[in-house]
Amino acid sequence: YEAGTEVSTSAEYGFTATSSRVLVANFAKESQYNVTLSVSPTGSGTTSGGGSFYAGDEVVVTATASEGYLFAGWSGYVETTDNPHTFTMPAEAVSLTANFERIEFTITASAGDGGTINPAGDINVFYGDDQAFAVTPNEGYHIADVLVDDASQGEIAEYTFTDVQDNHTIVASFAINTYTLTYASDENGSISGDALQTVEHGADGTAVEAVPNEGYHFVQWSDGVTYNPRTDTNVTESISVTAEFAINTYTITVDANPAEGGDATGGG
Repeated sequence: YEAGTEVSTSAEYGFTATSSRVLVANFAKESQYNVTLSVSPTGSGTTSGGGSFYAGDEVVVTATASEGYLFAGWSGYVETTDNPHTFTMPAEAVSLTANFERIEFTITASAGDGGTINPAGDINVFYGDDQAFAVTPNEGYHIADVLVDDASQGEIAEYTFTDVQDNHTIVASFAINTYTLTYASDENGSISGDALQTVEHGADGTAVEAVPNEGYHFVQWSDGVTYNPRTDTNVTESISVTAEFAINTYTITVDANPAEGGDATGGG
């Protein structure tokens, strides 16, 4: 151009040639557009690759999950699970959200006959969380064992998985209560029958009889029961009793015969 010549911003420029001239076409890149990245839920991961780009640029965005989360996909400008994700920058701003999901594990809880475990079944637990279980025997039963991942924990009523980072199993087993029936006698008698019995909860024992020695008779059992023989039924606890005896006593009556013949004394 010539000094003092007005600069034109038009793509077309016309003029009347009156002398030699030098014309320079000046170009500038188009404006840049922003790629804005966000994360959902907050704290579940991080992103990289955002910034300002020209239309037509190749853009690569990457999502990185925090501990305990999994990348679930991009949403916004595109819907995709590609990671990293590559796209060509359009002539407009782009917003993308990296979506993450918490990792879940399954704890399978079960109980055998004679009791319950709570909660039961397949329990979903998020990564790093705790999960407690309560073990309860039915009436007449007791906890036999609790297996956690096939390892015995003993006769425990509660167990808590802490900082869960894997699948687990917990299995509670139970056993019916058993009771001892013990029958004894004092020195004035003996027991006929099984004097030492083992009986399951709710079952019946077998009959025993308190047999007095010569010159004695049965009075009662030490728990106040007076029937003999004795059978304990629907047993719900251990029983230990002793048969009690007492010496026989007799009455001697002295009469005179004939009555008018005299007096007789010494009875009692």
